[in-house]
Amino acid sequence: MTTIKQMILAGMIVCSSILAAAENNEKTVAFAQDTMANDFRKAQVYEVRDAFKKYPNIHFVSSDAKGKTALLISQINNFIDTKTDLPKI
Repeated sequence: MTTIKQMILAGMIVCSSILAAAENNEKTVAFAQDTMANDFRKAQVYEVRDAFKKYPNIHFVSSDAKGKTALLISQINNFIDTKTDLPKI
């Protein structure tokens, strides 16, 4: 559980850095989720999406790996390949 909290905290710190740097620039933030079938996982994505709605210059995208690790890895690699400003995992 501590690892999850640390990951969330690190993500929040990185996100706040992106927000500060993105004031005048268009940025894309991606969230690769392992499954959207779980209410907790779905809520994570929606909370991040809603937080970024306050910033019109930030485009938020997410993916659903449907519980398949290989698909999740592929989606993360796709976010990296498309030069997403912040791939969130």
